Amino acid sequence: MEALGWTKERRRGGKTSFPINLPMVSVGELRGNVSKIRFRISDTIAKRGEATSEAVRQAFPEAVSRIASCLGFEPTGKPWVDEGADWDFENGSQVRLLIGENMLEIQVRSKEIADNERWERSRGIDPSDNLANRPE
Repeated sequence: MEALGWTKERRRGGKTSFPINLPMVSVGELRGNVSKIRFRISDTIAKRGEATSEAVRQAFPEAVSRIASCLGFEPTGKPWVDEGADWDFENGSQVRLLIGENMLEIQVRSKEIADNERWERSRGIDPSDNLANRPE
């Protein structure tokens, strides 16, 4: 969090440096490892709409820059289905920044999870599609 310019205030969270009313950061864990970091960049937290979406999109380049600076390299790709940026590591793990309706989300993805999506992508399987429509 400090490398991103944020303040750690509790075991699994803190505050972003974005100038907003509720600059809270929530950190998810899976088996003792960071699995997800969620944070909002817009004051219109409760409202979803065009203005909020635009605020998220405007904050995206700065978030990419900060993450790239923290990781030491630029994004290596983009998510297959969602909007965002991916940073792939030599060991197969991945960091993903997603653009949501009213927030940006950072996911720390294990090699297994990243490999699963790579496999689906190589076979043209859309993860948002109904399982019944998938090719055999």
